[in-house]
Amino acid sequence: EFKVGMLVVIVSALVAVMSMRVSESPNFMGGTKKIWFEIENAGGLIKKSPGNFGGMGVGIIEDIKLENGKAIVLMQIRSDVIVTQSSKIEIRANGILGDKHVEIIPGSLNDPVVGADQQIIVVEDNASIDRLVSEVSKITSSLKDVVDNIRDATEGDGSKPIGKIVKNI
Repeated sequence: EFKVGMLVVIVSALVAVMSMRVSESPNFMGGTKKIWFEIENAGGLIKKSPGNFGGMGVGIIEDIKLENGKAIVLMQIRSDVIVTQSSKIEIRANGILGDKHVEIIPGSLNDPVVGADQQIIVVEDNASIDRLVSEVSKITSSLKDVVDNIRDATEGDGSKPIGKIVKNI
């Protein structure tokens, strides 16, 4: 019975250690620090979403709060990640389903380092579907104008210069 009990304890310990090693949580990656940033629209960001630096997972979103009409995103990142004041945050899409993650873009190493509980000022939302739909709408209306001009030219409307040319031909 003692041998079986020891085997269960050892296997449980191995499973726990391996789970912590493959976990993306910065708590198991050594020391951590907290940083935060403001964003107009935090849609698609959820707690425990990944935070990347150079394409590698270095942290997670700890909390998202609403203050003064803006979303405050609190992140927990590894303490060995050097984030300077010229670093910026980009919100990027994980896929086409609307989920997003935070990408920390490194700044100049000559700038002061952002410490624990400090704000990163520069934030860009590159994953906004609303912005994409707005751009497509502008392109569509411009394309409609071009099609209308081509139709007028080919119908031979004599009042317009192209229509006069087509009529003369």
